[in-house]
Amino acid sequence: MNLLDWIHNSNFFVNYGYSFDILVPMKVRSVIVGTICVFFLLACISNDTSTSDFPERSSMVNDSRIQASSDQSSNNPSIMLINYSSYPTKDIEFWIQIAESKMASRTSNIFAFIYPVGKQIEPFAPVKSHYADGVFGKHEVLLKPEEIEFILREVEEWLRNDPCIEHHRDSKDEIDNHLSDYRTWLEQGADASTMHGVCSSARVVGMGITYNMREHEPLMEFQDFLFHEFYHAFQQDLEMEGECQDRRDDEENSNSVWLVEGGAHYFSTHLITELNNIPNPRSRILEIADRNYKREGHHIGPDKWGAAALLLMVEKDMITEESILDGTLFHNCDRELKFGRDNPNMQRIKDSWHLIEKSGEGYEFQSGVISTN
Repeated sequence: MNLLDWIHNSNFFVNYGYSFDILVPMKVRSVIVGTICVFFLLACISNDTSTSDFPERSSMVNDSRIQASSDQSSNNPSIMLINYSSYPTKDIEFWIQIAESKMASRTSNIFAFIYPVGKQIEPFAPVKSHYADGVFGKHEVLLKPEEIEFILREVEEWLRNDPCIEHHRDSKDEIDNHLSDYRTWLEQGADASTMHGVCSSARVVGMGITYNMREHEPLMEFQDFLFHEFYHAFQQDLEMEGECQDRRDDEENSNSVWLVEGGAHYFSTHLITELNNIPNPRSRILEIADRNYKREGHHIGPDKWGAAALLLMVEKDMITEESILDGTLFHNCDRELKFGRDNPNMQRIKDSWHLIEKSGEGYEFQSGVISTN
């Protein structure tokens, strides 16, 4: 028995309002308390790269007692996880629960499937699908056909039983399209990295774990990936309709992409620094943004520069850091209705987020950037 197994199977945890069931092969109930076990967690991650015909499949149900607002408690949002990767399911559950504990509230049911893919097919071949068309690349397929079918059966059952999806007029056609996409990703070895908002309160997370991530990158890269996608699943206003959607659809003038992606990167960076005892998460956000900007210029990803821009908004007292970390910034479409194209300060944020400099052992905004109106 490894150290993490001992922690989960002992009375090390006390009841704090979370529960989850390991459906294969045994039921375990445990609870997360703050970060008191972080040093244990870091010492006991395994990297077995084999897959099994019987994945570790779990369901996690959020206990309403820890909900910040009572009007969410009756929803009892759940998380279903199917894990074929080499990262232990118990570890993944632990990290998801820590991420969830940071949220002020939750409204969406989440289905997540995590699977390994082999080496990338050369030359690069995009995966064609209805959703995220051409975004992911083809890789060697490591899953067996029966493993793919298992995932698809489980996600189909979940989709057909979700009340939000069921109330859509064209739900059958929508579900068929979603399943077609997921089959394509799995059968073509897509390096999926997505949170698919299939309904206002139903989210599907797909994560294709590449050979390079498994074999060559530090564990923090996987943690960052996991936290990023689950933060998207926790963002509550992504499928909001009406004026929010109309403004978002005006892509040329919308700030949604970089705020949504930047929020996920901001959150994941904070959480991995907390878990791995890395000081000064704000400096790390700026360091990553500065490094990528110097290498890629204006082609830098919206998550990296978006996080730096959000930090500048925090420094200018336009938003609180807490609103990013607890998800409330993404409850009421503030990204469009409050910080959209009509807000004159937003262009100044976009024009100056990259004015970063190294100061001692850390990174900060250049002198005058924060005070400039």
